[in-house]
Amino acid sequence: MRKTKSRTAFSKEQLQTLHQRFQSQKYLSPQQIRELAVALGLTYKQVKTWFQNRRMKLKRCQKHSLWSERAQCLTQSGFQTSTYLDVHPKFHQGYPITAAGNIQTMPAPCQHYGAGQ
Repeated sequence: MRKTKSRTAFSKEQLQTLHQRFQSQKYLSPQQIRELAVALGLTYKQVKTWFQNRRMKLKRCQKHSLWSERAQCLTQSGFQTSTYLDVHPKFHQGYPITAAGNIQTMPAPCQHYGAGQ
């Protein structure tokens, strides 16, 4: 049976160093993880896990930001945000759904999306 690991409480200094390093480098090599762990007085696994978790947090924030931009784009295109339901995107494939539940056709997406996505 596996032991449950208690949550690591990082010090302010450790977090500051981890965040600074993450800003400049999202992925570390095993050697870099070892060096950073020794410098911060942490284990290899703690540093590795912190970077994995921070990358996932960044990914979630970017995904949320993308949906916020799309909602703003549609509002600027003349759609009212109240006509959209908060439904998983794959369910309605980007088509607005009316209060009655009918799917309406949607105009072409805003041009500023196509560039990097």
